[in-house]
Amino acid sequence: MPTDPQSPILMALYMRKPDEAEYALAEHAYRAIPFEPPLYARIDMIRADDDRPMLLELELTEPSLFLPYAPGSADRLARKVLALIG
Repeated sequence: MPTDPQSPILMALYMRKPDEAEYALAEHAYRAIPFEPPLYARIDMIRADDDRPMLLELELTEPSLFLPYAPGSADRLARKVLALIG
């Protein structure tokens, strides 16, 4: 898996704000985790034939974290980890 944010494979991934239906589905999926929610979760969706967002994957581990795609995310993650370990 390429790690360079300029890789053609990763260029297909992009940051955007979810619409209301996508946000509601993501929130519902995250709240359904049957244990203390992790610091990181990736919620992948696809659109159904009627354009409703459908849960494709709720990923609770991620080797890359996609930190280059969200400015400030590395700092936020580091602060959360430091808070957890005291």
